[in-house]
Amino acid sequence: MRFWDFADGKERHAFEAHRVPVVQTIFSHDGRSLVSRDSSGVVRRWEVPSGKPLPLGDGRPDRAADILPLDGGKSFLSIGEDLTARVRDLCTGKVVREFVPGTPATIRKWRHLLNQSEIRISRDEVRRPAPSSDGRTLAVINETGAIDLWDIRSGKRRLLIDCKMEQCSRLLFAANNNSLAALGTIRDDKMLRVWALPRGELRYAGKCKGLFDLSPDGKILALETAQEGTLLLWDVAHDKERFRLPIHEDGLKALAFGPGGRTLAAGCRFDQTIQVWDVMTGRELNRIVGRESELTTMNLRRSPHGHFLAAVSLDGKDSRWDLRDVLTGRTICPLDWDRRDYHFSPDGRTLLLDGHSLVFREMLTGTEVRALEGGHRGPLWIKGFSPDGRLLATAGEDTTILLWDWQRLCGLDGQRCGARERSELWSDMASEKASIAYPAMGAFRAEPREAVAFLSRHLGPVTESDAESIRRLLRALDSRRFAERQRASSELMKLAREWEPLLRGTLDSNPSLELRRRLETVLEAASLWRWSPDMLRRLRAVQLLELIASPEAEALLEKVASGLPEAKLTQEARTALQRSRSLQLSRAFPGK
Repeated sequence: MRFWDFADGKERHAFEAHRVPVVQTIFSHDGRSLVSRDSSGVVRRWEVPSGKPLPLGDGRPDRAADILPLDGGKSFLSIGEDLTARVRDLCTGKVVREFVPGTPATIRKWRHLLNQSEIRISRDEVRRPAPSSDGRTLAVINETGAIDLWDIRSGKRRLLIDCKMEQCSRLLFAANNNSLAALGTIRDDKMLRVWALPRGELRYAGKCKGLFDLSPDGKILALETAQEGTLLLWDVAHDKERFRLPIHEDGLKALAFGPGGRTLAAGCRFDQTIQVWDVMTGRELNRIVGRESELTTMNLRRSPHGHFLAAVSLDGKDSRWDLRDVLTGRTICPLDWDRRDYHFSPDGRTLLLDGHSLVFREMLTGTEVRALEGGHRGPLWIKGFSPDGRLLATAGEDTTILLWDWQRLCGLDGQRCGARERSELWSDMASEKASIAYPAMGAFRAEPREAVAFLSRHLGPVTESDAESIRRLLRALDSRRFAERQRASSELMKLAREWEPLLRGTLDSNPSLELRRRLETVLEAASLWRWSPDMLRRLRAVQLLELIASPEAEALLEKVASGLPEAKLTQEARTALQRSRSLQLSRAFPGK
């Protein structure tokens, strides 16, 4: 094991920690202790400053098939080869809590790590421990087939749920932890059951082909039913069916709720078509197909900022790949044959592509910010970001790990651009090219007080008067004059991306047939939408205020967030403000 100092990049010390390769490490919350596990399962503890070995609670090496950090690095969970789980204090190594599953089971194979661990036992049954999103509860399938919900901190069992299924193979918590779903079998039939937490009331029970997902709030369940060609949306909160959606009879390959749970996307196994529905109305919003039905591969992924993307292969080969926005069908950018995996920055505004080089693209426009050659000798993979989002870690095929100040590389860290006037920088922020806009934002950030004062004169909340011009165009769609209807449709096409929430709200308010037809035409042409230069500049100004993160910047963000709720700018400002405050809380209370 080798230790380096982040400040100067120099190696502090190196020592032989295990006789076989080390596969897992966990740092304590204060960075002074380290736990390591090797490929044979031996767990050891170390003092980081000196590299000296530290004893575990009983003074003997522990053996575990997996280790998992808990409580921000204050403790860790070790899962033994007999399925016994022990919570140990990372600073002292002592056992704090112990969970004994009952009769020991024979482990054949461990797959994945942490919450994706799979344990194959003697009955060829698959068991997946599932932690809740807040890290406080662990759901485990016990030897009797029932589900135990454990409080990780206290070691007490919170709830015991009788699945009433022969084998239970998959557990899934809703994002807000108010629902738990389990997939199992009864007489060779796959069954799905959903319980409301914390009491464990059964809210759904039925046959399922295998794919299912819970909305982030846990109120809606989507599942592929045993009836061919049917996707069921079940209202968990009110215990009733919401919609049955048509899909290809050969079934699904991918299924996921979009950001906020307002949309649902499904990828068909047969022809690889991706369908997107509005969860509230059951209406199909978009369908992505390849050229001449050649779409053959998909990779659905949600960003932290509300984007829902799919990397798709258009010809079944490695030659033509696109990254598309699932909700609109818009192509974000083409992908090279060696660069098909993609990642999001912590704020979701920058897209990162790995491969033989590191490429940064702006999500707003899809344009390239910067491409970095070098660093690694050979292919590289993006491994994650630091908690504050400033550092990016990459691992290379050359066995090195590199840390990058990616904001500085993209021009966002606050580099002055000579003696350029702020009006010129403001003009650059409206550019369609992110490679021009990002350095301009960085130049503003170099002088935060002056930048906020400048932005306060050019950026304000969206008011009712701004929306009135859009409402006039909507009324014109129902005009008796054909020329006026055509002109309104053309104008709305230019503004639809900025006012999409307002347009969809109008569509749901039972408009006239002519207005509905024209409005649906505008919304269905989402792949053709473009941000206006002024809107691009204002959205980047919101990003800039979040980067500055001063009290004055936050006050201006609050002002913008107080605008009309139906406006895209208002929604972006609210999201930025919420993310900024969450980061402040995490810094004030680390490990919580």
